[in-house]
Formats: sequence, structure tokens, C-alpha cells
Amino acid sequence: MFLCYIFEPLFTILYARKCASLINIVLVNFQKHVYKVLLAQNIPYFDNNRAEVLTSLATTEIDTIRSLCNGNLSRDRGIRGIMEIIFALVLLFWQCPPLALLIGFLIPISSTLSFRFGRRFQVLSGQELVQKANLLSSTQEAVANFREVFTFRTQRVEEDRFNALQQNVSSAALGTSFARANFEAMNRIGIYSTIGTSLAVGVWMVAKRIIAPHVLVASTYYSFTLNFAMQVCIFAFNYWFVTHA
Repeated sequence: MFLCYIFEPLFTILYARKCASLINIVLVNFQKHVYKVLLAQNIPYFDNNRAEVLTSLATTEIDTIRSLCNGNLSRDRGIRGIMEIIFALVLLFWQCPPLALLIGFLIPISSTLSFRFGRRFQVLSGQELVQKANLLSSTQEAVANFREVFTFRTQRVEEDRFNALQQNVSSAALGTSFARANFEAMNRIGIYSTIGTSLAVGVWMVAKRIIAPHVLVASTYYSFTLNFAMQVCIFAFNYWFVTHA
């Protein structure tokens, strides 16, 4: 179990980065193909379809797929974390006040470190949104003025511009995904170091007959819940901090 706690943050980084890279490669190629096919259409096709719909097809819809895939790499669980913190604290103090105080002291320290990594993740997320907005604006302009694009045969120019902006989006998306991986890994380090310390103290207390073994088992379980729930709240606070800065 000790080895698992040591290597799990590393596995988190490898897993999140590899999955993010694969997702990015697939969606980048798919998005380029969609836009190339779009520019290969004739004028009546664009007359029969709204520019907003075609623009959304080449940008927003694919970004939705990216967000859905990347969202599944995270373990944050929203407002559920707040409820878990309240219940875990109550149960911890009921089971063993000394361990509850120890965990209550260690968690803010690890959460502070997580906050620093989480803030960078949120900043990069904001930069990614800016790049996506630039891509959306450029695509919408080309689609809305496709008659001129078709007349002057500038499809290749528009495709090159789209590829350049799309590369910016791709780089920003990878940066965000890697920052998320570092954030997740720091969460695991904080969680396991807190639990490991409290478990060591709890074992000593059991050896000294201060608490019963079953109290240690229950407290360890609740400390797991409290740690993970606290990281969820830190993630939410990071998001609020960046969006309201």
C-alpha cells in the first residue's frame, strides 16, 4: 500500500498526459478534416445552410467533445465535496478527536500547495478559451464571406490561417491538460502524505492502548473522504479565484 501511495501520483501524471495527448491528436486531425471538407463545398451549399451552424460544426461542437473527454480525466465532484467535508469532520471528531485535530492541521498545508498548482491550471484554461475564441471568430468570418472566398479562390489561404489558429488552440489545450495532470498529482501527494502521517500516529495510539483498532480503521476511512473532498473544494475555489480576478 505504501508503494502504491508513492507511485500513484506518478501514474496520475502519465495517465492524464497520455490520454490528453491522444485526445488532442485525434480531435486536431478531425477538426482539420471537417474544415477542409467545409471549404470544398460550393456556394449553393452555403446559401442553404446558416453560417452560424457551419461555424459551430467546425469549432464549438469539436470543443464540446474535447471538454467532455478531458473532463473525464478529472476526479473533482463539485458541491458533493462540501457535504463530504462536513460529514467526515463530524464523524472524525466523534471517533477520535486527537486524530481529527491532526488531520485538520495537515490538510490546510497540503491544500495550500494544491492551490498553487490549481491556480496555474485555471490560468491556462483561460488562455485556452481565448485561443478558441480567436479560432471561432476566424472560422465564422470565412464561412460568412464564403462567396468572396470562393470567387477569389482563397480557400487555401483560409485553410492555412485556420491551421495556424488551430495549432494555437492545440498547444493551449495541451498546456491546460498537463497543468491539470500536475494539479491532480499534487493532490495525491497531499492526500497520501496526510493519511500516512495520521495512520502512523494512529498505529502508535493503538499500540499505547489510547484508542481501539476499529477506531483507527474508521478514522482512516473518514480521512480519505475528507482529503478527497477538500481537494474538490480547492479546485472549485481556484476556478472562482481566476474567473473573478
